Amino acid sequence: MKPEGNWSEQFGPLSVLMGAVVGQAQEQVARRAARYAADLAQLRNIDPPDETINPAGFAGWNGDGRTIEDMLGSAVAHSGQAFSEAKALVAPEDFNASEAAKAALEEGRRFIATSVATAMADTARAAASASLTATPQVIGYIRMLNPPSCSRCVVLAGRFYKWNAGFARHPGCDCVHIPETVANASGGLANPDAYFHSLGETQQNRIFTNAGAQAIRDGADISAVVNARSGMSVAQDLNGRKVFATSTGTTKRGWFGGGYAARKYGDTDWFNQFAVAKSGQKHVPPVRLMPESIYQLASDRTEAIALLKRYGFFL
Repeated sequence: MKPEGNWSEQFGPLSVLMGAVVGQAQEQVARRAARYAADLAQLRNIDPPDETINPAGFAGWNGDGRTIEDMLGSAVAHSGQAFSEAKALVAPEDFNASEAAKAALEEGRRFIATSVATAMADTARAAASASLTATPQVIGYIRMLNPPSCSRCVVLAGRFYKWNAGFARHPGCDCVHIPETVANASGGLANPDAYFHSLGETQQNRIFTNAGAQAIRDGADISAVVNARSGMSVAQDLNGRKVFATSTGTTKRGWFGGGYAARKYGDTDWFNQFAVAKSGQKHVPPVRLMPESIYQLASDRTEAIALLKRYGFFL
């Protein structure tokens, strides 16, 4: 993009192209996640998943429910804010608009890189969790690090979560969940203290701060030093309820919003109760629940699998 041009006009065509590329990559990630679940089942000599992942169902949206194009489009506003902040820091006669614009676009590029990486990790986790849900012998998962890891993730390493528990993460988090049956193979990557002591002092200080790392070396509890939930996100508000939802596929022509899913699976109650009406809107698109909220709302595993099918996550 040219710093001196209209950023929104330049970014429009780019966001469409990037959205298509990211969507294709998400489908590939979902396929790999399904293979991951099948490979783990074979490794532990347990039955494979009962259902087949629908890779397309995991593409087109990110972890907070926005479409990928909407997420990418935020980069323009992000760059605009960076430009305004730079302008406010200096006197008008000292402000170099050209250099500030270049720096602002670089901030937008970094925003996109982080957002896409987070979306990919979320896609992998969502597809893997769906596969694990459809694997009857898996009762839950262990949170495992993917080094290098930040302090917020380190203190959560090794925690056990039921199969229907959401995965709290911050932007850029690349932790993974592994079935409870293979937790013993993860070593220090699922043990906060073991991971901390596997690092050199310089790395410890960088990740946990100098004072925090010293406190842990002196015997302080690692979870007491780090706020385990700082920066983590698990849900968004929808009509007063904490749920994960996405608008992807909910348009009148969409697989979900057009009613195809409801007709295929018969029961429309779950679709209609989350419909959100807007003033003057002829087509009222139902909210498409994401896997995390399906796990929260389902009464048992059987219902969770049925809902994953109805919301387009299984074929």
